[in-house]
Amino acid sequence: MLYQEPRDLKLWADFLARLALGVPEKQDVQLRKYLGLLSEWNTKLNLTSGKSTEIFIEVTCADAIWLGQLLEALAITTTVDVGSGGGAPILPLLQLNPRYHGVLVEPRRRRAEFLQLALKELGLGGRSRAVQGKINPKSGLLTQMGGTPLTEKGFDLAISRATFEPSQWLPLGLRQAHWVAVFTTSKDNLPTHPDARLISSTTYELPFTGSARAIGVYENIRRPKGYLSSNERG
Repeated sequence: MLYQEPRDLKLWADFLARLALGVPEKQDVQLRKYLGLLSEWNTKLNLTSGKSTEIFIEVTCADAIWLGQLLEALAITTTVDVGSGGGAPILPLLQLNPRYHGVLVEPRRRRAEFLQLALKELGLGGRSRAVQGKINPKSGLLTQMGGTPLTEKGFDLAISRATFEPSQWLPLGLRQAHWVAVFTTSKDNLPTHPDARLISSTTYELPFTGSARAIGVYENIRRPKGYLSSNERG
């Protein structure tokens, strides 16, 4: 197991101390529960690339904590995560922000089933759901497997990590939401788009490996919050 308590509690505390952003006690407990659940199922489904406990913790939680800081001032309720994999960063983000409602879209059946289980086990099922589905890289249409469009539309926030190149994800995200989060390795790699305005960004290093990270949050200047296109309205 990559993460197990009480064995790894000291390492978790070290991670938070190095991150130096602060996590409320309730969310601290919830994040650790997700780490344990993901670690348990990772032995069966290979859900994460983390090969050590240190890497597992930072890859699972750091991006979500930093992103949560960037989003604090935004009136976000609904979010979609495309290519959710093992649930990071969307599940920690939902745990850190109780007002968020999420749709997790994952093309691989067994991973989608894990996400459904995780939402239930983590007490997030009442405000979020996971579907086996995908995004059309040309049209940006989100569908369930079989081609049925998602019922949820006009999201406040769209995120995706390690599924698309940043320059590919930004226009796809703009088709889904008013705000789009882009993850990359430096501010120099944050893309531009004529329909998007970069409203906030940050750079940081992962606490244990020192790997460089950057997040940009973009506002869709052609899609007011809650707007539905003619295709989305059906």
